Order: sequence, then C-alpha cells, then structure tokens
Amino acid sequence: MIGSPTQNSCINSERLKVKYRYKLAIREAKTSSIRDNSDQINASLVNKDPSSFWKCWKSIYDKRNLTRSPPLIDNFSDHRVIAESFRTHFKDSFINSSDHTDAKNEFTDLLSHLHHDKSDIHTFQIEDVDGAVNQLALNKAVDMDELVGEHLFYSHPSILLHLKNLFNIMMSHSYVPHSFTVGIITPIVKDARGDLSSPTNYRPITISSVISKVFEYLILNRFSQLFSSDMLQFGYKPSMGCPNAIFLLRRVIQHFNDNSSNVYMASIDASSNELFSI
Repeated sequence: MIGSPTQNSCINSERLKVKYRYKLAIREAKTSSIRDNSDQINASLVNKDPSSFWKCWKSIYDKRNLTRSPPLIDNFSDHRVIAESFRTHFKDSFINSSDHTDAKNEFTDLLSHLHHDKSDIHTFQIEDVDGAVNQLALNKAVDMDELVGEHLFYSHPSILLHLKNLFNIMMSHSYVPHSFTVGIITPIVKDARGDLSSPTNYRPITISSVISKVFEYLILNRFSQLFSSDMLQFGYKPSMGCPNAIFLLRRVIQHFNDNSSNVYMASIDASSNELFSI
C-alpha cells in the first residue's frame, strides 16, 4: 500500500471510487437544491404570495446579493468614523415634524377642540394585546432593549396583563415613553452597481422597539377606520403593493392603446431626483 497513488493499483482504485462518489454527491445536492427552489417558487405562485415569490427568486437568481460592501466609507475604515458619517448623512435627510409650522398649528387647533373626559378614554383588553402580539414579525433583529418578537410571542401569558396595564396608563395620561422613539438604524445598499463607498447609496432601515410595535398594532386595530389614504397609494397598505400598481399601469396603457391614443409616461429616480421620460 506504500507508494504513489497513481502507481499503486489499490490506492488508485479507492481514490477513483471516492472521487466519483464525491462528484455524484455534489451533482445530487445541486439537483435537489434546484428542485426545492422550484417547488418553493411554484408554491408562492399557487398561494398568490408575491412577497415570498420575489424573495425566493432574488435569493436564487439575483447575483447582486453576492456583492460585499467595501471596508471604506467616505475613505474611512474606522467603524466609529463610518458610523458618524452615516449619522451625519441620515440626519440631513431627517425631517422634524415639529418644525412644520402649518402641521403643528393644525394639530394644536384640533387638540384644543377635544374635550378631555376620562370616561371617553379608550382602554385595551388582554385579548387586544394578545392579537397585537400575534401580529409581530418573527426572526427579526433585536431592538435597543435586545428584545425580539419571540420574547413576547412565547412568553408567559401574564406578560399580556402587564402590557395591557402599561398601554392603558399611556392612553390615560397621553404619554409615550422616550424608549418608543429610539431605534437602531442599519444602512442598506440602494444600488449594488453604484458607489458602495458613498453614504448616499445607502437607505436607513430603523429597528424600533418591539413593545412599541405592539402598541402601534393596538392603535391600528382600534382606530384603522379613522385613518384614510389616497386610493392611488399602493405602498404601506395591507393587501396592496407593487403588483397592484403595475396592474393598474398596464390597464391604463392598454385602454388608451385600444382607443388608438398615444401614452406618455415619466418615471423619477428617487435616489438622484432626476426625471426620465419614457
């Protein structure tokens, strides 16, 4: 058994067998992965779940996901300096609603016409809090308190009572804790083909307090009928999204083309504020 693998017939025979089994295992794993991905895409189509469909599609075919961010941002490599660079950039794009004079005056005027009768205060029940907790998204990043949705979702039922008391006290005193206004900002690349070293090529994604999200769901579930939006708004609305906007656009184009009329459209790139005619 001593000698070169290519010269010793026993060693070489075993080497070729192992090499063949290795290549065969790689081929079977690739085939199985393609089959599983195809099944997942088909299931998303059957269930009419565009969000899951595009998420699966991009994870398989979007090669831009393999792009790694460079270690330099604004020619800096120190993490603290990079964080300060992002903070400065995002701060410039932040709009403080209290600085909007007209909106502030409108709110003050509406508030002055409200009568503060404690009997009219809306209170939440344990069932309301339980429903809001069940609406939390799982498998998400931790918040400032190092909490995730799973902490509340799988906690002892007594936590619902404490949350109910907390939210009812907030409603009674018209007060929101400062921690509800604090979040962790994570920069996400806008265009993987753009300048990855520029802060302007990143959008801020804020990770808010998990408990504040429960309170927001309570407000939405209780007062959603009082919130109105434009019928042509497709984002940030339940059961609405990009497919609905695309469908409407195609139907409008088809309508005018069927009537022998030209259609002129324009699109705007929000990242550069440049207007393009199509």
